[in-house]
Amino acid sequence: NYLRNSIGKPDELNAGFNNISGLDQIQSITALDDETLQIVTKVPTRLAFDNYTMIVPEHIWKDISYADARGAFRNDPPLVGTGPMIVSEFQQGQFARLVPNPHFRTGQPKTAGMVFHFFNTADPIAQGLKSGALDYGISLTAAQWADLSDNPDIVVGEARVEQRDYLAFNTA
Repeated sequence: NYLRNSIGKPDELNAGFNNISGLDQIQSITALDDETLQIVTKVPTRLAFDNYTMIVPEHIWKDISYADARGAFRNDPPLVGTGPMIVSEFQQGQFARLVPNPHFRTGQPKTAGMVFHFFNTADPIAQGLKSGALDYGISLTAAQWADLSDNPDIVVGEARVEQRDYLAFNTA
């Protein structure tokens, strides 16, 4: 009911991008039980795939104003999520530690966890890969890519990334 009652308020939910477009296509929203939300649309739609309205827990967000949520509010770990991993520890500008989500829809991941280190430049990433301190790195320069390609202990490859980039204008 919390989610159902909070959806569809554009003046409150639009926090920098339009994440409620398509709600006019919704016929009904029903909380079937404490863990199941049924959304019925008037016509077939990609709304479920293209909409980024986040489902968030009432016990964390019910007392947070929309202004605070868009401002200085910090949601301390462990963070609630629906993916295979959950943020268990976070140090701004340093790292994010993730642990397996025991409630993931396909079962708990087999990995013990992972740590994402944040770097201001690509140099420590390249050095970390060379020393073995890092298992994976992205955003390398062309010169670093070429240098690491010569190392037989490092596999350098390419991957296609599904990504959306947004351009926003402040017209106020």
